[in-house]
Amino acid sequence: ILFQNDLESLRGDMGLSGFPDRDLHHRFTSEFLPAFFLRKRDYNKTVATKGWNPLAIEQVYYSGALFREYPGPWQVLKKESGGVLKNVATRRDRFKLREVKQMLKEAFGLSEEEGS
Repeated sequence: ILFQNDLESLRGDMGLSGFPDRDLHHRFTSEFLPAFFLRKRDYNKTVATKGWNPLAIEQVYYSGALFREYPGPWQVLKKESGGVLKNVATRRDRFKLREVKQMLKEAFGLSEEEGS
């Protein structure tokens, strides 16, 4: 059993000297079977506001998590008001973090329009 919240982010390619590069880090962490995994993420997006001023923008903040409880599937969870987490996507294989971010954007209605 290994408890390590920051194991995935302690890599040499992320500016941390003395830590392993991405390939060695991935090979090491791939040896473990995650029995319980919860990675919360907070994001923000700058969007144009609708109204009389075409230059007005605002920051929209949204949160969610990547979750798995073995032997169940991997889940992308959207954080709703009151801190409640709601499942927005499920699959057998682990989601990449960029996929999690994109699914959360879509769940919050913030997906990119073509050409933007």
